[in-house]
Amino acid sequence: MSDASIRWDRMPRALGADPAATIGLDGAAWAQLGAVFQDADDGQGETPRLATAMVQTAEGAISIGVVDYGENATYLLVPGVEPQRLATTEAVLDVLEAAGALRRESDLLDLAGAAPGVTIEGRMAALERKVAHLELSRSLVQAARAGGSTDVASHVENPAATQSAATSPSDLSGPASAPPQSMGLGSGVDSTQNESEQFSPQRVIALAGHSGSGKTAIAKRLVAEHPDWARISCGEFVRAVAEQRGLSLELPVTHPLGQQLVEELGPERFLEEVLKLAAVSPDANKLVIDDIYHVGVFEALRRRWTSLQFVPVDLPESLRRQVFESRGLSEEEVEEVEGSALDREADRLLEIYGHGVPRLAGASDAAEVGRRSRELFELAAAA
Repeated sequence: MSDASIRWDRMPRALGADPAATIGLDGAAWAQLGAVFQDADDGQGETPRLATAMVQTAEGAISIGVVDYGENATYLLVPGVEPQRLATTEAVLDVLEAAGALRRESDLLDLAGAAPGVTIEGRMAALERKVAHLELSRSLVQAARAGGSTDVASHVENPAATQSAATSPSDLSGPASAPPQSMGLGSGVDSTQNESEQFSPQRVIALAGHSGSGKTAIAKRLVAEHPDWARISCGEFVRAVAEQRGLSLELPVTHPLGQQLVEELGPERFLEEVLKLAAVSPDANKLVIDDIYHVGVFEALRRRWTSLQFVPVDLPESLRRQVFESRGLSEEEVEEVEGSALDREADRLLEIYGHGVPRLAGASDAAEVGRRSRELFELAAAA
């Protein structure tokens, strides 16, 4: 990748910086973007590979690093201390995304500052849980397709056993994991307990709206700026299943897949799978849920958390189309997304529950995402 805003060093240099984000790209993917890796000592007995670069942001030139432990994810090094470093990391991510190096929606797995004190070992543990749950999700969908309702029920009743059979510690490479500092809402808990009983937030916000309106970006920014907030995304579960199947993560593929999963699993079971995949910081006591399209899924959420606050996110169709075009979608693909069954479900959800409730304007760029995140925080505080 050739971009004036990012200049990779031919010889990686020492950076006095800690991991600021976990990125769902391996070392090979970064190398294709121009990164030059060399072995480095992490001071903990491991010898990962390190690449460094200079990124030109609106705040000025920032030195960054990418650490590769040979896993499917890498760690982004950004200098500074919290909370200022969080803003610097956001600026770096904006540049990387604008240059086509990554996509926040699918590639940003973790952001330091959103959950203070999370170590590399903790992040690796979270990734291992996600890998195990992907195997569970695939078996659930395959069983549902085959009409094996008995098998599906047994998997849901005993998810820990299914995960153990699907993925054992010996199947996962990388540094040994310390006890995770974030917890899956449905992973490893007594099957007689409801996931919501493991996490009882003081406030729950559900963001709903059409694709491209900025729901996910707004939710991510809210959580990044307020560590007492956690985020759960229906879209992340759908993308995880798509990735497990080797499918594209673009909207023309994930939209029909999301519709299919809700139809096959049903709203309640779909929500259970979404919650099992989620990782929530133990410091969080407020929750934002994005990418809600279906009336049935929303109503399942209301039954689970009676304090749920419904917030429609509006962005004019013309601006949504600009967002899609900026993501590289063709005019035909944009038409496909706008006319999809999933977006028709969003219309139905907004028609039934969107009257007489405070609405949030959507966001089509990073500046608007920041403003809408602050507005959402104020809206939640006033509720």
